[in-house]
Amino acid sequence: MLRTTTIKSWITILMVVVLVASVIVWYVTWPRLPRDLVLLTGDPGGEYYKLGQAIEAPTQRRIGRRVRLRVEATAGSKDNFDRLIAAEEAGNSRLAYLAIMQGGSVPIEQLATVAPLYPEYVHVIVRVDSDINRISDLAGRRIGLGQAGSGERRTAQKLLNYYGIPSDELQLNQYSFKDLLAEDSPLEGAIATTGIQHPNLIAVLRQRKYRLLSLEIAPAIEMADPFLRVVEIPKGLYAQNPPIPRDRVTTLATTAYLVTSENTNASLIDAALASIYEDSLPIEFPDLIARGEAAAWVSTRLHPVAHTYFHPADQLGTLATVLESLAAGKELLLALAALVYLCWQRWRKAIRREQAQRFTKQKDHLDFLLQKTLEIELALAKSVDPNKLQEFLNDVTAIKVKALRDFTHEELRGDTTFSIFQEQCDSLINRIQLRMIKS
Repeated sequence: MLRTTTIKSWITILMVVVLVASVIVWYVTWPRLPRDLVLLTGDPGGEYYKLGQAIEAPTQRRIGRRVRLRVEATAGSKDNFDRLIAAEEAGNSRLAYLAIMQGGSVPIEQLATVAPLYPEYVHVIVRVDSDINRISDLAGRRIGLGQAGSGERRTAQKLLNYYGIPSDELQLNQYSFKDLLAEDSPLEGAIATTGIQHPNLIAVLRQRKYRLLSLEIAPAIEMADPFLRVVEIPKGLYAQNPPIPRDRVTTLATTAYLVTSENTNASLIDAALASIYEDSLPIEFPDLIARGEAAAWVSTRLHPVAHTYFHPADQLGTLATVLESLAAGKELLLALAALVYLCWQRWRKAIRREQAQRFTKQKDHLDFLLQKTLEIELALAKSVDPNKLQEFLNDVTAIKVKALRDFTHEELRGDTTFSIFQEQCDSLINRIQLRMIKS
């Protein structure tokens, strides 16, 4: 037959097992910060690298010394994409990547977007004295498309495809627009897809040896490509007197995105977003897309942390955050509940043990006082001296008062021994008083 103590013992053992298992599960599954965070950018002289350097310090400050952040120069968007995919497949929890990529140049839909950074304009650059007046005139000419693996080259190839011009028909296409800076450059032009702050682009155009072509079918391309949109480069954007460009140029723009893996630690994403939108970065990069407009520039899925950052109204407020935290730490909560139960059981057991010890001690003390009253009663039978009787009366009264003051345990006050003791004291006091009257 099961006893209460046996059942309690089983429950205690079960709760200990649950506690230990829950703590182990929580510890194993809780997301840990990687040891290193690498921000992949682009060419050391380009805007990607410059932006990466600007983000580095504020992001490192926010993540602290727990994670070491470093900015790496790369061959461009394709190189960044390949490294990110390889890292995701390798599953190295000690290393995380952020990367800047040009929208549409690589399949970034396989990754998660952290933020749209700034628009990158398609600049079709040709010599001022060239007879190239339309994109179709580029066929067979010496036009640089950018280095292999760069988003610039892939976007240029995409543009040429819309015009039906194979990129391999262009001579010297492996060159980049920055090669136009050379005095003896063999190029007749270049297609550069980059931000308006790119120092090499500004330097090329301010030589006043080159002009920009408009894309006459830009609206049609926009309808066919989700990463491209029709924009205008305003007159005089790059220089004045004379203005460069001399007239408004209709062209296309894509977006430079900051992307990462879906399982990148949330605190790293938070730190990067805060560094982009909550520091002084817009002052250094005036073409940076504002936080309030970011969602309109995203053509692919956002990382969950970024979605919350850009769409705070989609959340249910503090309650949703609390519920998410509870869901993430359910194993820990279960462990804490088990710990509370065990502590409560231990406390109850300690209280009962203390009460039992106090009851036993008071019971022994009551037996001692009862024995003292019996000794007084025996001595009373042999004495008629008034002084002695008064002494007996004082002793019995003191014993009774002491018992009433010391014995506070409810179970003891209801005990038969205590009742006998009280009756004994009252009877003894009455007898002493009667004998004192007679004497």
